[in-house]
Amino acid sequence: MSTTSVIIEHLLAGILALFAVLLAVVGFCGLEWIPSLPWEKYSLLITTLGLAVAYPLGVAIDELSDQVSRILHSVGNKGDESKTSEGSLFQLLAVKGNVFVCSYFDYTRGRLRMLRSTAFTLPFILLAGALTIIRHGPAQSWKSWLAVELGIGGVVWLVTLWAARMAEKTFEKRKLEALLCLSSKEP
Repeated sequence: MSTTSVIIEHLLAGILALFAVLLAVVGFCGLEWIPSLPWEKYSLLITTLGLAVAYPLGVAIDELSDQVSRILHSVGNKGDESKTSEGSLFQLLAVKGNVFVCSYFDYTRGRLRMLRSTAFTLPFILLAGALTIIRHGPAQSWKSWLAVELGIGGVVWLVTLWAARMAEKTFEKRKLEALLCLSSKEP
């Protein structure tokens, strides 16, 4: 996996998590506390600070989502010894030098990591959005807005969970196929 793609994955996961944090801050404090700054004058500084915060936040979210996924995966596959470790697959592929297969698994793994990070972050965005609607939404219709936000957000979250699970199943299936194919060619 190239360094650039890992950095971009972490930045995207971090920006999504940063959005959840900012939405929670707005939910608790409202918008009134933000001073009226000349935003155009400080846009480069604000963007730089946002990316500087987003990257380590993305690394943390990526690691947390991987840990949660490993825990859920190990609980779901208790006693199933047919599953192999990623390390053995990538070591075997690196030894064989199959660039196409390595790049396919890198792409699939990157997609899986983005889906996991998104699925991990979306509930926090939904809760922060709900808090913002409850505290600062229109007085007469905040319940309707909350129902719409939680309904649509819940569906998006469930679809993301489903996509992450399907990507994980595909990754595991292709990994096992590659291992069987490459190990059968051993002398």
